[in-house]
Amino acid sequence: MTVPGKSINHHVKKERDEMFTRAWKTTLDLVRMRESLQLRKDELMAQLEAGGSL
Repeated sequence: MTVPGKSINHHVKKERDEMFTRAWKTTLDLVRMRESLQLRKDELMAQLEAGGSL
């Protein structure tokens, strides 16, 4: 692997590890948030498919 590739992989791993650590510690209901976001995404995608705009 090239030096830039190693640097990118290291950065991604560091960010991912920090993000997951913070996510596990949060008091937010992440499952419910995900469900709400998915519902909204589905609504917006249906609107776009029907020829509407966002």
